[in-house]
Amino acid sequence: MTHRFTQNLRQVAGVLFAALLCCAGGCAQGAAAGTVADYDQLVVSASSLLKQGKLEDAKQTAEQAIRQDAKRYEGYVLAAKIASLQGKTGEAGDFARKALQLAPDDRKDQVQQLAAMLAPAGSGPKEEPSSSLCAQDQRRLDALMLILEDVEKAGTAEDRVRALREYLNKSADFAAAHPEQTNIWVMRAFAAVELDYPGAGWLAGRKLRELGLENSDDAKTRKRFAELERKGWLGPRMPFRDWSKWTMDQVKVAATGGDEEAQVALGDWYLLGQSGLSQDYAEALKWFRKAAEEGNSSGQTRLGQMYVHGLGVEKGYAEALKWYRKAADQGNAQGENGVAWLMATCSDASLRNGRIAVEQAQKAVAATNRKDPNVLDTLAAAYAENGQFDQAVRTQKEAMVLITSETALKDYRSRLDLYEANEPYREK
Repeated sequence: MTHRFTQNLRQVAGVLFAALLCCAGGCAQGAAAGTVADYDQLVVSASSLLKQGKLEDAKQTAEQAIRQDAKRYEGYVLAAKIASLQGKTGEAGDFARKALQLAPDDRKDQVQQLAAMLAPAGSGPKEEPSSSLCAQDQRRLDALMLILEDVEKAGTAEDRVRALREYLNKSADFAAAHPEQTNIWVMRAFAAVELDYPGAGWLAGRKLRELGLENSDDAKTRKRFAELERKGWLGPRMPFRDWSKWTMDQVKVAATGGDEEAQVALGDWYLLGQSGLSQDYAEALKWFRKAAEEGNSSGQTRLGQMYVHGLGVEKGYAEALKWYRKAADQGNAQGENGVAWLMATCSDASLRNGRIAVEQAQKAVAATNRKDPNVLDTLAAAYAENGQFDQAVRTQKEAMVLITSETALKDYRSRLDLYEANEPYREK
């Protein structure tokens, strides 16, 4: 089946899916009056979660709707769609058949068509129907598919590497904006493995888990997880490439050729004056910016830090926040932590937002298994900015237990004193 034909199927499926859900509540027949509002609310909530790419949450909500009223078909339609996106074709078929049994006569034809399209034989990981994309984003998706064709048609190893790097670069923002496009993340994992980009591979694995694809029935998706596991890239912390066997000339050649992880490594060494290089903030900034602009989340967090501290560039909190957000959108815990810290503590009140700070800090804490005192320190600051001082005090004390440096402990204690006095912390 050609890409264009598959795309057309998804467009039709998207229209059918929207039509089948649009009358949730209005098409209820024989439902108890007291259950309609609860059921409809669950269906709407599950549909919203699905559009946001939160497949596991959407699945749980759809199944809750089914438990609320097992005689209505909309919950089964949603559950079938979600299972299909997760690569669970057998489960999707079961839900679709149940929806077909329960659908009213005027909906049976649409349900039957949708059931046939959700889990076609031999299909791989599904994407959200193209009809959900605006024209510009559809063109971006089409361009990504063309890049993958170039990967397969590459005549030399250099051409293949170049195309894979282009895919990682151009798919980064698109994947962050459209997490429901699950196949993009599957292919990002594939590209990261082939290029030996541990950071990008780890982030792809984390996102695929969030999308509920770890136990997918799809063979290609399972293979991607197996490759990530073999590389050791599914652990709790982001891995980094071992540069010990590389000469400086090799690293510089790789960085100049577009290797994002080499660019970040070179930036780190210039920043810290390591590996035989003299400390040079301007050079560090240059390499971090190259990696960041190519969509590398580690490069984006480093660039954000340069703007926060004014290293090689004038301080700029808004610019720092922009790059932290780009990294956070890819699931980078340092990016999430950076967004949270700025939104909780920044001296510029226009950049502060306690609610978002708490949300981002909680993600970073979960990603680091509550083992990183710096991230817990950020969560405490976020709670304080959001007026949740009891939680701020408890979290700051939790962070202090993990601190071994007396200097750092004094710093943490000063913030604890503020939270106990119901005052937030402000960076100066």
